[in-house]
Parts: sequence; structure tokens; C-alpha cells
Amino acid sequence: MSTEAFGLISDASRCLQVNHEKQAPSPEISEEKVFDHFSKVLGFPLVESSRREFVERRSRLDSEMIETISVENENKIYGFFVTKDTVYYVNKHAGKGSQSEAFFAFAISWDGHQTSRAVLKFSRTAFEGQAELLKQLTPKSRTSDKIDHFRGIYVDVVNKMHVAVFDASDGDLRRVDYSKIALPVFWVIKQLADMMKGVGSFHRAGLVLRDIKGPNFLVNVEGPGKVTDFGLVREKVERIHSTCVTPFYGAPFIWPEGIMDQKARRGTQDERADLFSVGKTIYRDVLRPLIKFFGVQTKIDMTLYNSDLLKSRILKAAAFSDDALLAFEEKYPKHVFVVDWETHQSLYICKTRDKVYDLSLEAINKFGDKINTSQKRGMETLAKLSWVLVDPDGEDQRGITAKGVKRFLLEVAQAMGEGHPVRGALPFASSSASSLPQSSVFELTREGVRDKLRTLSSGATSTSTSTSTSTSTSTSRKRKMEQENLGNGKRQR
Repeated sequence: MSTEAFGLISDASRCLQVNHEKQAPSPEISEEKVFDHFSKVLGFPLVESSRREFVERRSRLDSEMIETISVENENKIYGFFVTKDTVYYVNKHAGKGSQSEAFFAFAISWDGHQTSRAVLKFSRTAFEGQAELLKQLTPKSRTSDKIDHFRGIYVDVVNKMHVAVFDASDGDLRRVDYSKIALPVFWVIKQLADMMKGVGSFHRAGLVLRDIKGPNFLVNVEGPGKVTDFGLVREKVERIHSTCVTPFYGAPFIWPEGIMDQKARRGTQDERADLFSVGKTIYRDVLRPLIKFFGVQTKIDMTLYNSDLLKSRILKAAAFSDDALLAFEEKYPKHVFVVDWETHQSLYICKTRDKVYDLSLEAINKFGDKINTSQKRGMETLAKLSWVLVDPDGEDQRGITAKGVKRFLLEVAQAMGEGHPVRGALPFASSSASSLPQSSVFELTREGVRDKLRTLSSGATSTSTSTSTSTSTSTSRKRKMEQENLGNGKRQR
């Protein structure tokens, strides 16, 4: 597998961006080495005037400042960002959110000794508050590779922008080209397990992410999945507070008074709200793209299964009245979302979780006999997991933790792995990779998945793990007895 799965240029160097707060500049500055390196990256030499501008800009910066430099060559503009320690060449757009915009960049330290890939995120609001919240994580979590940690925070005074630097990942969960991955379902389940470990780190610290969705889960072909974007992270509080969610990913139960609280954006968001968003993410940003991918591969039309929306209502001139909103809520309880927060002109109605689950299984069964059995069973189990986590009443999520979801995903991956004895097996049915041992995790009903998640969340050993351990211990004892008996027989002779 390669980073072509995300449309990125493969880079052998891993994400080792310098943290300007931890590493002092090297006294041995090799500016010519830096310029020569960038000349090779760009494919043309940096002229003397550009080199002087880089040196001049750097000389007037302090450790918390960053400045923009544009280099023109053959009517094309190349963007650079300069700090006291590092030069960044922005080479690809990474994504845009409601509060920030991110770009992939190539970085080289001013001493010329350290090169890396990085992500630069730009925002009109400061990142320091987010960084302070992350300090509430445990010491172990503050270095976890399942969290997209800040590597530097700067201010662009000229453009009045705040800039944060992160390690580069291969992409995000919503934008994966599964055709470049040999075992897409197995791989994405392992990535999800990593992400849930990251989510759990926040929950254990009493923090709620509040903005879980595909673009905020980072993926790596040969590295761990990560959770990112901490702009909406808040400490968990029991009292009514201002709510903030991404439309379609928000849990209806966070608004005690229903749609009127949703309109006013007041309610309570706890860990269960994050788990609901995880369930939505699994459907919207994992299952739906996988169904589309396998549909294309097997030449089966999957258009019918591309949305979890039942219908939408948009008023072009005026906002929905309170009476209209209440009427919609009465007809579609806990499935109505007011999307346009300022004007309240857009309203969407989601399908029930039962309907989404049924449609997901129907879609999977359309191509199920044409793909690897373990890939099919993995998708079916993801559909069950999503169903549990998106309970609009918030009851099924009770007793379930992010750690429990992570453990469950790892059990699913382990069960799938048993069906792939040969590394690199194709995801499509074949004589060498279509068989799958019976596994209790695949035989669970939706309610069984819920109960297993609660068991795993409580810290108790799951049935399958316990059985496996018991079987292993029993086998080990049996072999030991056989060896002892053999030894005794030899001595007797």
C-alpha cells in the first residue's frame, strides 16, 4: 500500500516537525544548504533576491512569529512560510472547516539537518486555548500517537492569522481511495480502533470533543489513525450550556426540550454525544464510501444507498416559524435538524437508525457474494455498531465507553485477520481468501453488540477472549501432561 490512496506524494521521511518550544536553533546555520534543498524540491533555483528576503524576514522574527513569502517563477506563485527555526513550502490543500483551513507543507529546519512533511492550519482565532485544554490529558496521552498534537503555534502579524503546525498524516477518513488498499475493511477497522483510543484519552480527562466526523479523524496507510481538530473541545459539565455540533453528526438527546433547544443551541453534551457522532461517522464516512467503492468494483448501482437523509426543506426568503419546527418534530421525533443556524432557513429530516441499518445490509448483500467473506462480515458488524451508537434517545450508549468501542473493533479486526492467512490478499472472493472461521463477534445481533460493548467497557473480559484464553491454557496444560507422560515412559523403559 502507498500514500497514493490519498492522492499524496509518498515521502520516506516521517512526521518529525520541530517543536520550537522544545528545540533551540542550531548555532550552525547552513542557509545555502536550505536554499539548495528547496531549489531541488521546486525544480528551479531560488534567485539571489529571494534568498536575501528569506534571510531578512527570519532575522526579525521571534520564536512565536511566522511570515509569508511568495516566490514567482514562470508566472506561477509558490507560497512559503518562515519561522525562526523552520521554512515551510506549502504544496497541497488539505481541507477547510468552519473555523480553519489546512495545507500540506514540506519543512526544512534552518540548520539544514531536518526535513519533514507537516500540516499548517490557519485560523482567525488563536490556538492557545486548545493547547491549554490538551494539557489536561494524562502525561501518557500527551505523547500518544493517536492524537494529532500541536508541534508549534505561531502568529502571522501581517495577515492577522494564527498558524498551528502538526505532523502530516496521509489524509482523513472521508477522503480515502479504497482501490489503493488491499483489504479496505480490515484496514479501516484498525484505523477506527486507533481513533477510539484517542477519543478515550479525552473522555478520561473529562473532556468532550463535540465535533467528531470523518474529516476530524486522520488516517495513515502504514501508521496509526488519529483524532484531530480541538476547536470545540470543552470540559464536561452537567448543567445546560451552549451546544455546538456539525449538522447530521449531532445527537438529538443533547437538547432536552427538543427542536426549540436545538434552535437556541442550548443543552448538555457528554461522552455519549461523542459516541453518537462516532456512530454517524461510521455510517456516513466509512460504510457509505465502502458501499460506493464495492458497488463500482462489482458494477452494481448503489445510488439508492448514498444518503441517510429522508428529505430536506429549504425556505429561500424566510426562516421556519416555531410552529412549523414543532410540527416537523412531532411528525419526525428526534430526526429533524435545523442546519442554517443563523437564519433557520434549512431543515433536514434523517432516516431512522433502523431504516439506515436495513438499507446498509441490503446494499452489502447486493455485492456480498462477490467480495471476500471477511470483508463482508466486517461491514455487517460495522453496521451493527453504528446502529447501537446512534440511538437518538441516548439509552443504548449508556454503559459504553470509547475504550469499549476500541476493544470491540480490535476483536472484529482479529476475527477478520483469521480469514487472511496470506498478507496482501485481495478483498474479492477467491479460493484462497474467501473462507472465514466462525467467530462469535460476527454472529452477534445488534442487541448482542450493544451488550458486548458494555461488557468490554466495564473492564470485564469478553466471552470470546475468555474462551480463547481458556482454550489456550487448556491446550498448554494438555501438551505439558503429554510431555511429562512421554518423559516418564522413556524413563520406565
